[in-house]
Amino acid sequence: MAVLTRVSPRLALAAMLFASTAAAAMAENAFDTPAAFAGKVSFSGPQRGAILAGGPVEITGEGFQPGQAVVLRRGDALLSEGLKADDKGAFALELTLPQDAAVGLHPVVVQTDKPDSATVAELKVSPVLPLSGAEGFDVTEAKLPEGVYQVAHSAKNGTLFVAAASGRPPEGTSSITKLDAATLKVLAEVSPAADFGAFGVAVDDANGHVWVSNTRGNSVAVYAQDDLSRVKQFDAGSVEKPRDLVIDAARGRVYVSTHRARIEEFDARTLEKLEGFALASDVRGGRFMAMSWRWMKRPASYTPSR
Repeated sequence: MAVLTRVSPRLALAAMLFASTAAAAMAENAFDTPAAFAGKVSFSGPQRGAILAGGPVEITGEGFQPGQAVVLRRGDALLSEGLKADDKGAFALELTLPQDAAVGLHPVVVQTDKPDSATVAELKVSPVLPLSGAEGFDVTEAKLPEGVYQVAHSAKNGTLFVAAASGRPPEGTSSITKLDAATLKVLAEVSPAADFGAFGVAVDDANGHVWVSNTRGNSVAVYAQDDLSRVKQFDAGSVEKPRDLVIDAARGRVYVSTHRARIEEFDARTLEKLEGFALASDVRGGRFMAMSWRWMKRPASYTPSR
């Protein structure tokens, strides 16, 4: 049976006014000035390696408010539960990707509470690339400390020097390992302080030295090739964010590329720091960051900028 209801114009107007007032109040509360998102979220595979389908993902965050609640979502899927920043504004968690996770960039929504803010961080899933052409080589392997970065060869002595660093101070570790180039037998090994982790390495056969870049400590160090005893540790802050080291035996110079707009220069014999030189960018407002350094005798040398 149909029902016909008569609505008074005065009642209808009151209902409309109430609905519009409630909507306005909700909009006002939902769209006030948002808090600036200050946190940083990073994703990596084991030991900062590639992230693969079906593999673990290490998620770290920093720069959040101490005790701040953080929620991570990929689409409708909740990636974190009960996650809060510690007393230093940081957090860490690990999850395992599904086996059918698609290769590519995945947007992860990062939401915070008190104050509320949000951003999108990209999680990159890499393809699994099998080895190719390995059958054409004779492979000799040696077990080394975690976090290997660079290797340098001494043609004069037939030895290799490997720089390694892992973790972060004060829990971080570092090592410099000397090996026989033919057999990969470990001949010597030292462990620099974690604050002066060894990242880049170069061999100076003329003076019997090994130069190491201490990226964490903004410094460089010199070791003796024969027993890896430390010859000189430059002061922390003497070389800002050092990367590659290059030995110019003809001129007796050591050059260090930096994650800044400079190439630092040292005397290979006296171990004195020299003037070095700055690198200018042709891009307006740009900043040249020398991530590496390739020494060519003539006509030029090359360095890429990040």
